[in-house]
Amino acid sequence: DLAGHGAVAAWRRSGAKSASLVETAEGRYAAAVAPVGGLGWAVVVEQPEAIAYAAASRMRRQTLIWILLTVVVVLLGGVVFAGRLRTVLARLTAGAQAFGEGRLTRRIEVDSGDELGELAGAMNGMAGRLADSLRELQTWSLTLEQRVAERTRELQSTQAQLLTQSKLAAIGQLGAGVAHEVNNPLAGVLGLVQLILRGKKPDDPEYAKLKDVETAAKRCRDIVLRLLRFSEQRLVGRTRVRLNEVVDEVVEMLAEGFAHSQIVVHRQLAADLPMMTADPGQLAQVLINVLHNSRNAIANGGEVRITTALHDAEHVRLTIADTGCGIAPEHLPRIFDPFFTTKRVWTDVGLGLSVAFRVVQDHGGTITAESEEGRGTTIIVTLPLEPPAQANAEPELPPRKMVLLE
Repeated sequence: DLAGHGAVAAWRRSGAKSASLVETAEGRYAAAVAPVGGLGWAVVVEQPEAIAYAAASRMRRQTLIWILLTVVVVLLGGVVFAGRLRTVLARLTAGAQAFGEGRLTRRIEVDSGDELGELAGAMNGMAGRLADSLRELQTWSLTLEQRVAERTRELQSTQAQLLTQSKLAAIGQLGAGVAHEVNNPLAGVLGLVQLILRGKKPDDPEYAKLKDVETAAKRCRDIVLRLLRFSEQRLVGRTRVRLNEVVDEVVEMLAEGFAHSQIVVHRQLAADLPMMTADPGQLAQVLINVLHNSRNAIANGGEVRITTALHDAEHVRLTIADTGCGIAPEHLPRIFDPFFTTKRVWTDVGLGLSVAFRVVQDHGGTITAESEEGRGTTIIVTLPLEPPAQANAEPELPPRKMVLLE
């Protein structure tokens, strides 16, 4: 029966010596033959193809599935990697643009240990160093601006002092000449008036007029003496002096005038003030001139406060503050100019503060003013304990013949 089976017949017709895949009317079969010894017999085995190759088909399907899964995983991995790479590159680009615009506090956030993470870290470090350098530059720029402004103020102050000194020098030379030319004929006028007065009685009609002439002549004499003091260049009479003692003497000397004007003088004198080298007469003149201005600035009663203190190891400071009418801001820079006055009625010639400025300058010190209109004025005098020898001295002038009126 087997020999007549369609699959076996097909196998025989094919001439195959071993197993083979044959097709019959019944379908595709796998047939195999095995001879039995030398008997001429053979064993023929046939099996449907689906059954015979089921394992191979299953293995092929699994292989195809794994290949498809691998391709899908690779594609998904590529998409994810490409998206992450795009995000990282976008962050790097945005960070680079921010650094280029000067926003150095910006940081690139990349959480990875690969080359991109190292690149982001390097860029962040670069931004931090640039920010530190920029802060240093800004600090240096600010410091430089402050130093330039400070130097500018110093130069302006020096220029103002030089201008004032040039004015004082010119006025001093002019004052010396005017005093020489005016004082001699003035001596004759005053002497002649006094001689005439000796022959007149107080009830004489001309006596009062002559007294007015004498008073005016004496006033001219005082102006000439001030001009002489102002034009004096050499410092004489320097000695060891206590500033507090000079202040006490001047205040006691002017006490009656201040009391008459209902002005209260307060003294706050430092007890530990060291002695200094100065001309006590010239220091007294400075204080008298400043107090004279304070008295004129106070209308009906007020206060004057005099303070002495140790400014530093080498300087003392004298401060005179009053509660007078104050000085307008536009006038404050000119108060040390000769013949400058803001008085409506000239009771002086405007030389008081100019003389004070010259004396303080010759002692190697400084004098400044602070004032607020309507609230008073403060004069600050800073003097060295040891002034420079012959400060601002000029070549000695030839002697002049002059009659001094006293």
